[in-house]
Amino acid sequence: MMMLNFDFVLRLLVAGVLGAVIGLDREYRAKEAGYRTHFLVSLGSALIMIVSQYGFQEIIQQDSVTLDPAVWQPRLSAASALSVQAPSSSRSR
Repeated sequence: MMMLNFDFVLRLLVAGVLGAVIGLDREYRAKEAGYRTHFLVSLGSALIMIVSQYGFQEIIQQDSVTLDPAVWQPRLSAASALSVQAPSSSRSR
């Protein structure tokens, strides 16, 4: 169990660092979404994937439950992508 927790923390750390690197590059180039946005989006995406992969192990092992956790993950990802604010066209460039 301890190794599994280390794996979760490592995945979240790598996702956060890579998202921060992308965000810093975008801030350097003066783009709309920067460091914080990409850090949080990548961290949230990694967390959603961890929960969808490991979050329902006890429920799936029961005989009376038929559940496919891979079904809700794409729907949640699509909903979060649609909720991101579109860049404003009125901003001077």
